[in-house]
Amino acid sequence: MQHVPHYLEGKVISDITSYEVSHASINGAFKFTNKALSGEELDAAGIEQGAAGKWYVVKMAGSEVDRHRERFTLEVLQKYAEDINRNGSTFNFGHTSDNLIGKVTKASVMGGDLVGYVWVDDLAVMPNQHKMSVNHAIEVGIIKEVSVEVSGLLRSSAKNEDGFATEWEYFFDPSRPEATEFHGLALVKRGAQRGAALSVKALDGKTEPTPQQASKTIRDMKEVFIVNGQKHALTAKAEGNEIVFDAESVKALEVAIAAVEKEAVKTTELTNQLSAKSAEIEALRAPFEADIINGEKALELPETDRMTIEAVKGLTTTELISKAKAVTDKVASKSVVEPITMSTKLPWQA
Repeated sequence: MQHVPHYLEGKVISDITSYEVSHASINGAFKFTNKALSGEELDAAGIEQGAAGKWYVVKMAGSEVDRHRERFTLEVLQKYAEDINRNGSTFNFGHTSDNLIGKVTKASVMGGDLVGYVWVDDLAVMPNQHKMSVNHAIEVGIIKEVSVEVSGLLRSSAKNEDGFATEWEYFFDPSRPEATEFHGLALVKRGAQRGAALSVKALDGKTEPTPQQASKTIRDMKEVFIVNGQKHALTAKAEGNEIVFDAESVKALEVAIAAVEKEAVKTTELTNQLSAKSAEIEALRAPFEADIINGEKALELPETDRMTIEAVKGLTTTELISKAKAVTDKVASKSVVEPITMSTKLPWQA
């Protein structure tokens, strides 16, 4: 189990009322179409084509509750739009900062959604599939979803009949605008938000005004864990001076941890088996390695022409056997004229 301070860290900022998320990845399910914006559509949007690549309209996030039971308020979406328009933003693949594929620009809030334009470089290729461009993968529908990388303040917005938080929202604190920030956008295989995607429709209309929200005091807690690559939330509430955890979320987390521990046992067993096999392989390779090292020494080859121990060990099995045979054949032919004594051990085995 890994507690994740890396990009989704819950931290109490006021009693136990709300949390600051330092760098969250809020996945979206906004689907790409298989057609990029045309030159006419770019002209209408006031966008220059620039370097070789393709432009798409993207819905990055919405104010609806996502698959992780989280949502953005309109104030937060408006702040994210301002960040993009002020600073620009990168577009990466799979939340990997060293795999940049494009950029995001001209953002606004329309119909309760954060929308904008994204450019994908023609040189960008799919990870481990370097013959397939990202634009091609989008066009044929192989990959369709996006995910925002943000920071913000998180609080509960709905509870069940037992008083435990069931939904959470990112809210904007005017006294701490720096706590809410847009960091980037990622192309992902599967997202949490429903409807976040690129489309071919041009954006028009004005940005919606952001309504002012009344501040709330919510005494709830949420701790986020990543277990086996999946996000789990442990929720609790304050009752007087006591913190009461939601039994269902505790049970779900325990089940996830138990599954990981079971896999860990299997992994340990496999590791032990592999170690034993490695030792067997080393024992089988040793005589051939000795033939090469000792044979080249017996042939009195110059040091610069001899294989080093590291080089011998780096040979594949086929290369090792072939090389050993070649050396022993040379030793045998030379011994007819001048007897040669060879050791059956490697220098480090003496």
